[in-house]
Amino acid sequence: MSTIKEGAAAPEKKKKSPLDEPTCACRGANLSKFIQPVILAILKKGPSKGYGIIQGTTDYATFDKTPDATGLYRMLRQMEEKGLIEKLDTDEYQITAEGRICLKTWKWTLREYADNIRALADEIDA
Repeated sequence: MSTIKEGAAAPEKKKKSPLDEPTCACRGANLSKFIQPVILAILKKGPSKGYGIIQGTTDYATFDKTPDATGLYRMLRQMEEKGLIEKLDTDEYQITAEGRICLKTWKWTLREYADNIRALADEIDA
């Protein structure tokens, strides 16, 4: 047990940096909104059950681990309500015509994000 001498300064606690947190936004932890275009891209290849969609997400760089199954199924339900996907009698999901249009819009949006992010990264380097 260490004791502090009277009049001596207490040892400084090392402040925890947000960079130490794996969920810090600077580490891309808030990229969960990109799950929708990932799901649509997976289903563009063909119908899939929920488990197959979860496994397919690991093919995309924005996910270093598989997403939470509960959250993914919630997103599938929301996407189904919006008409972007439909659930088949086989418990597989498939992309709809509306979902294909949405995916094309995501393509444009993601390219614009990428350009803006690249410009910001270049500015940081300057």
